[in-house]
Amino acid sequence: MKKEEQCNGSTVRDGAEDQHSVLEGVLAEFYELANIPRQSNHEKAVSDYLADWAEKNGFDYVQDQENNVIIEVPPTQGYEKVPLTIIQGHMDMVCIADDGVKYDPLTDPIKLIRNEKNLTAQGTSLGADNGIGVAITLYMIRSKNLCHGPLRAIFTVNEEDGFTGALRISEKYFLDAAYLVNCDSEAFGELTESCAGSNRYDFSKSCTWVSPKGNKAYKLSLSGLRGGHSGMEIGLGHANAIKNMGIALSYAFRNGVHIELAVFEGGQALNAIPANARATVVIAADHQKAFEELMVVIMEQFGKTYQGIEENYEFTCEKTMLPDQVLSEADAESYLNLIVGIQDGVHTISPFADDLIESSANIGLAKLGAESMNLHVMARSSEDFHLLQYTLMYQSLAFMSGFDVENALPTPGWAVDSDNLLKDMYAQAYKDCTGKDIKIIAIHAGLECGSFAKKNPDLKMISVGPDLSDIHTPKETLYLDSIAPSVAVLVKLFKDMK
Repeated sequence: MKKEEQCNGSTVRDGAEDQHSVLEGVLAEFYELANIPRQSNHEKAVSDYLADWAEKNGFDYVQDQENNVIIEVPPTQGYEKVPLTIIQGHMDMVCIADDGVKYDPLTDPIKLIRNEKNLTAQGTSLGADNGIGVAITLYMIRSKNLCHGPLRAIFTVNEEDGFTGALRISEKYFLDAAYLVNCDSEAFGELTESCAGSNRYDFSKSCTWVSPKGNKAYKLSLSGLRGGHSGMEIGLGHANAIKNMGIALSYAFRNGVHIELAVFEGGQALNAIPANARATVVIAADHQKAFEELMVVIMEQFGKTYQGIEENYEFTCEKTMLPDQVLSEADAESYLNLIVGIQDGVHTISPFADDLIESSANIGLAKLGAESMNLHVMARSSEDFHLLQYTLMYQSLAFMSGFDVENALPTPGWAVDSDNLLKDMYAQAYKDCTGKDIKIIAIHAGLECGSFAKKNPDLKMISVGPDLSDIHTPKETLYLDSIAPSVAVLVKLFKDMK
């Protein structure tokens, strides 16, 4: 049988058995990825795996200086004149673990839990963002039953912590392409056509450690918060553990309790809302009663404010051993002032799109080190002016609190393209496969499409994917019944491009 007669796409559309084989084929690719630690900024192993995968399957490929992998897929017979389409995803993942779970993201594989409907991980994030997009791409380009024009699969590094792969990949891989399908969205039945840009702000200040003057120490913990993606879920009102721990300590300080700060840390990833924060403080013995009462008052207010949202949080304030050293009074005050002074959460709502968050900020990581105090913030906006506003605001806050701040690798937004033929083609393919109309959305989260648009402004792009929930948390879930339909629509899209 000729290849052009084989590539009819039937294996991903017709019959339960075929749907099952697609599901298992995609998951087989995903299981391999889950075995490879691939935290952002540490993707060499998974990059090597993808390069080796391309070579074993007979594809020409490039592994560039950033460890991005570019795989060239020749057209099927009869599709040689179809314009080049890029299918793209990122290989890194946000590594988040539940409290008490032993997990080293640099060495440990993801332990998968599968039931009839879902795939999750044991105590950690799943990495389906964006491992499932990579897996779908690998499955499809290796398929013998897919009709398509020339394809280029591009897998980038470090999407989750700075977009360095997308920003630094050569523009030559985009200039000859007409279309780009980004596989990094999380809802089958939705097509993303626009996203926000973002800036990362890294605050640091050298610090001085001294012997404590007080003689009573307390260990505080705020845990069990919902956390979540700092773009997709920032509008749900989830509490930020770093911010609220800072507020609690500042509340005591401003009400007459002299606090010496020995430990302060929280968060696991810059673009995840922190679900946990910890602190150790030293106070004078005659301030014990006042301190404990103030912690009760502030946490009662916290509980009322987040009633119905943060139902499973736990706050503890326990006596502990006196630490050997604490921050100087000036350093402790400047650190807490900075945390309290940064406005966290949603700032503006778009006047042009219903219910679309326009700008927000997330304090993602906090840590007192031996030599410096550090705080890391991600701000997002669909408007460049608001990103400039964040930069000026944070520079001012840093100056007033004695910190340095670096604005690292700003990522561009992706504007709506009113002449996006690819969007129309995918919408038709979706309706042909499901009988339903696709929902077209703009999102507050960041996608690499903005970086690619800078390299080729004429590139027509969409972002799609199967159903995921609770990404960037240990509750991350992949819904299995959305995988084969997601593949089916892409198969139809590529077939209809002829």
